[in-house]
Order: sequence, then C-alpha cells, then structure tokens
Amino acid sequence: INSAKLTLYSNPTPLNGNQIDANYGTDNSFLIQQITASWIASSVRWNNPPTSTTVNQIIIPSTTQPFLDLPDIDVTPLVSNMVKNNSNYGFFIRLQSEVVYTSRIFCSSKYSNATKYPKIVVIYTKTQ
Repeated sequence: INSAKLTLYSNPTPLNGNQIDANYGTDNSFLIQQITASWIASSVRWNNPPTSTTVNQIIIPSTTQPFLDLPDIDVTPLVSNMVKNNSNYGFFIRLQSEVVYTSRIFCSSKYSNATKYPKIVVIYTKTQ
C-alpha cells in the first residue's frame, strides 16, 4: 500500500446533536480505528459497538467550526494492516471523549447528495 486517504464530509443538515451544527462541543476530537471482527450494521448500537484496536489509530483534532470537511485523512497504516492480515472489517469512527452534547456528524453513503459520500482512495503497487 503506497497510500490510503479517507475523505469525510460534514453533514450540512444533521439530524442528531443540536440539529444545527455538524460539529459541536468543547472537545469533539475523534478517533479512526480498525474494526477487528465481523459485525452486523443493523444490530450495532451505542452500547454494543464492534470490536476495534487502538493500534495505528488516527486522532482527528477538535474543531470549533460548525461544519468542516476532512479531505485526504491519511489512513495508510490502518489499510496496510488490513491488507497484511487479510482482515478488512472497516473503520470505527468515534469521539475520543464521548460526552453529551458533543458531536462530529458526517454524511454517509445514504446521504441524498452522492458528492458528499465518504470515500477512500488507495494507491498500491501490485507485487508478483
């Protein structure tokens, strides 16, 4: 893996949090971690998230901006580990400190505008 870049777009019409700002709270820094086992989206809740590891986790700093797109987050170490271990269960994105009234809300692949879908660009060199 030469590089892996993740892009996340702040949701301009958040349905959660204060329903005005995608980013809110005094410390809304968040983590991007590698999920370590299979999981079922329909059964995941706040109190039973998928298992993840802190190895190579990415820390995204807090922001006071109500909306802040995050283009090209370097997730190369996470993707490299997934390829090396042949185990891709996705990313776990969560607040570093989960406190009431704190949020970072991003568009998902179900958002109405496809240009705001999260994306990952992986550049790799094929070996023989």
